[in-house]
Amino acid sequence: MAYFKIKGAIPPMITPFNENDEVDFEKFIRNIQDWNNYDLAGYLVLGSNSETVYLTEDEKIKLVELTV
Repeated sequence: MAYFKIKGAIPPMITPFNENDEVDFEKFIRNIQDWNNYDLAGYLVLGSNSETVYLTEDEKIKLVELTV
């Protein structure tokens, strides 16, 4: 198995919700755009900070697609 060493910060992404408790995908994109101003090694998507257990499979897929 190949291994690689990760260098740098990989912050956990939160999943923003709107006032109707729906995932706010536009805010998620803005958060990524803001974070792109920093020298980060990557992003941790769908971790424990992102309310993963409350998201549908489609929402999870869309969040990952928006991050890539």
